[in-house]
Parts: sequence; C-alpha cells; structure tokens
Amino acid sequence: MTRAIIVGVAAALSVVSPAGAQSLYSLRGSGEATLPTRAATRAVGAAEAASATATLTGNPSNISGADKLLFYGTYVTEWVKTEEKTDAGVRVRKDYTGLISNVALIFPIGPIALGTGFLVDRRHGGTIEQPAVTDTTEAGQSYIQTFDASGNLLRVPALFAARLKRIEFGAGLDVLLRNSKRRWINDLSSTSDFVSSNDIARSSQWGVAWRGGLRLPVGRRLKIGAWFHLPSDLSGTLTFENHDPNGGKVENDIDSEVAPSGAVGLEVQPYYSLRILADWVHERWEDVTPLSDNTEFVNVDRIGGGIEWAATRGGRRWPVRLGYRTETLHTLDAGGREVREHFVTGGSGFGVGDGRGEIDWFLEYGRRGDAQESEFFEEIFRFGVTLTGAETWTRRRRPDDGDDW
Repeated sequence: MTRAIIVGVAAALSVVSPAGAQSLYSLRGSGEATLPTRAATRAVGAAEAASATATLTGNPSNISGADKLLFYGTYVTEWVKTEEKTDAGVRVRKDYTGLISNVALIFPIGPIALGTGFLVDRRHGGTIEQPAVTDTTEAGQSYIQTFDASGNLLRVPALFAARLKRIEFGAGLDVLLRNSKRRWINDLSSTSDFVSSNDIARSSQWGVAWRGGLRLPVGRRLKIGAWFHLPSDLSGTLTFENHDPNGGKVENDIDSEVAPSGAVGLEVQPYYSLRILADWVHERWEDVTPLSDNTEFVNVDRIGGGIEWAATRGGRRWPVRLGYRTETLHTLDAGGREVREHFVTGGSGFGVGDGRGEIDWFLEYGRRGDAQESEFFEEIFRFGVTLTGAETWTRRRRPDDGDDW
C-alpha cells in the first residue's frame, strides 16, 4: 500500500505544470514568497519553528521526529482577483495558477535523520501593460508599454538532525538556484515615426545557504524552537537580447543577494488532542542590494499561528486546523507605499494505508494591499494538498540453513 501511495504521488506530481498568472506584486524585487511548507503546517498559519511535523522548510531540527522513511509532495492551486488603478479607472483581473511547491525525502539512519528534496522558495510572473506617449508635446503619439516576467528561486536542501536527550537540533545547507526572464516591449506599430522594441533579459544564478536550528522542551507542555538561514551571494550570467533591427546579444557576469532570515516559535500542548503554535519570522531585506534602481527593499516580519485539535473516531485521527498570518512584502509598491497581506487558514487530513500514508489539505483566503491606496489590491484564495507516504526500514532475517533464498 505504501509503495502504491509513493508511486501515485510521483505520478500525480509529474503531470502537473504551472498555469496562468501570479500576483502582480511578484514582478517586484526578488519575487513573491511561496512558503513551500506541508499542508498541515500551512493550515496553522505556517507556524513551524517549534512544530513536531517533519518537514524540510523552516527549522531543520524538525526532521529528527521522523521514525520511518517519509516521502511527501505538495500541490497548490491559487485564484487571484486583482484590482489595478489606471487612468481609465479600475481594471479587474481574475487569474489562476498551480504549482508543485515541494517534494521531499526524509529518512532516519540510526540516531540521526537526513532530508533532501526541492522547494520553490520564491517566484515571479505576470504582465503589466500601460499607455504611454512618445513625448510630452502636443505632437506626442500614443503607444503601449508592456513588461512581463517569469522565474523562480529554488532550494535544494541537504539536512541532518538528531536528538540529545530531549533536545532536537539540525543543520545543513541549501543549494540556491535562481532563474528569471524579463521582457520590455514598446509597441509603436501605430505610430509613423518610431520603431517598436522588444528587449529580453535572462539570468541564471546559483549559491548556497547555511541553515541551523533547535527545538527544546520547557516543562511538560511547552516546546520552543528557533532557526536561521544565512545565504551567500548568488553568481551567474545575465544575457540581454535586443530584438530591434540593429539589435544584438550581450552576456555578462552577475551577482545578487537573498536576505538572511531567522525565526523563533513555540508549541503548546495543554491536552493530548490540542496543539497551539505561533511563529515570528524575520527577513532582513534592508541589507540586500536591489538589482534595479527603482526598487526599495524593506525588512519582512511574518507573524503566524494557529491551533490543531485532533478528534478520534473509529480508531482514526481527524484533525481540525485553523490559523492566521500577516506580513509586509519585501518591496514597496510603485508609489513608495508599504504593502501588507493578511491570510486566514484552515485544513484537515486523514491517514491511509493503515497509517503508512497521509493526505492533508489546507484552504487560505487572503488580501494583499489596500483597496484605496495600494498600486494593486488583491484577493487570493488557495487550496493545497500534501500526499505523504511512509515506509519502515527493517533488517531482513537471515534464512535458516536449507531454506530457499
């Protein structure tokens, strides 16, 4: 049954590809944070610094709780309604996108646990169109400017964790892979004196980030967790293509940065069937140099938390999860204003295969920006599912003499 679950997860994830558009705020800075956590964690406000859930995100010490081989993958579908202010009024867009946010393998070997996989850490994509004129005089001719982009920042973790008495600790590194494609189009086909342009910039970079964390008990019902993430500079190449009649192609070396981050959190378990979790995550973007002069980075403080109540019926566990989180984006909008988002979350799950597999799901509803002041006001609805398979490794008994091997 477990092997069937794992094969089914792999098959389902292999045929799904991203579709549609994303938040228009993802076009700014380093893109939009995707929070590639498991559905069970996402449902409680993404609080995981002190969580007992084995996961590759957040605190690396969390994988020490795995007592058997675990494989999991998460698929998220997102619907976004965007209100954009234009000279002609408010433009409303409705889009959807889908992505595989994580695939993970966690396996215990003796007193330690190891973990690897891939995580979609940040992404950017979408299109902005706006009218423009060739100059400010009466003879100025109208045309359309278009900017679109796509890309992501992936993390490939290599982690280990262990327990020292009741204290859990973990460390490792992430290989960071960033790619992007940005295009600027000036469509002057309706004018008589100017030539249209289509400029494309492609970049590919990589680097590493060091990770560490611990989770320790305080009394019988409280656990505290903390972790840090320290990335190095990312290096690679930037290719610029100009599709004008006299255009060309130029390739240069490029370096960029990702913000260091850290978190503290707690998990309170007043009863066996009830958990209360809370997190504070800090990302220090103010120390990061933006790639463009018109971008201003600000620090991010993400606060989230929730509860999980696990009812038991018919010998099965049926958890109910509720949560909330809020944060500011790491860039200001076009008007130099701070952009904040709020999300309410919920979800549940159930076991399959006599406890050797799990299906967890979450729902999120959120708002990003201010309807009156912000560059874009977005309403977001997300649904995600994590499929988990588990396998217990045991030593095979040596056959007796005379048995058929």
